Amino acid sequence: MWNQRKKTEKIRYLPPDSIYSNPRGARRKFSPERVEALSRSISRYGILQPLTVQKRCGEYELICGEMRLRAAKLLEMKTVPCRVLNVSAKLGAEIALVENLQRTRLDSFEEGAAADRLLKNFRYFQGELADRLGQSPSALSAKLRLLRFTPEERDLIEKNDLTPRHADALLHLRDPAMRLFALNYMIENALPPDHSEELCSTLSTHPEEFVPALRPHSSRRESPVRRLVVKDVRIFINSVDRAILSIREAGFSVEAEKEECEEFISYSIRVPKEKEFALK
Repeated sequence: MWNQRKKTEKIRYLPPDSIYSNPRGARRKFSPERVEALSRSISRYGILQPLTVQKRCGEYELICGEMRLRAAKLLEMKTVPCRVLNVSAKLGAEIALVENLQRTRLDSFEEGAAADRLLKNFRYFQGELADRLGQSPSALSAKLRLLRFTPEERDLIEKNDLTPRHADALLHLRDPAMRLFALNYMIENALPPDHSEELCSTLSTHPEEFVPALRPHSSRRESPVRRLVVKDVRIFINSVDRAILSIREAGFSVEAEKEECEEFISYSIRVPKEKEFALK
């Protein structure tokens, strides 16, 4: 790919208005503050890295450099330096994503969306695309899974700087209301990733304990979820109680004592190593 690119690229100075944005571009969000800051830098030092374009039907389509193009228009520059490539639409989309990954920090959602467009529009195999992007297949799969979030969920995740581990934990919850509840709970209580994984695991395994309180038109004020919100440790205490019940149902005689104080909950559990077959 890179040999073909070197043979076909040329540097030209083009009017900004003669370049149209790439509909397959990787980046979708452009902060006005960042564009303005870049324009101040360009005003002082010029455009140090040429834009990358390709000629299509007598016009120039942008491959990479949307921020630089916007900053140039803000400065009303007459021309901008451009590297002109002669490549296919497929290769152009691939170069756009790779150059954005190398030169700027795409967020995981943007990267996942751009990779998804490449997979759908140009019929890449997922492993093939991961190799071309210099990523492992599992890393690319993780970014593609982020596309399952709703716009509201994505906005909350980005604004609160949740980690990929937070996001992966949330994706175990298929019920939208349950997932939104867990997401807000993580944010409000500043849960670290490991606690978030425990929360989502419990909600995913035993949703019947929480779903009724999450119905939009529920009139119940007191519910298991509301009690759990007071002290999140109770979510995990329920798991202990269920484990004791499961052991008993399996035929073991379990002695369990639970003491709840103001500052802590204490468990004392005795489990025999062998079943008591006389139990009925």
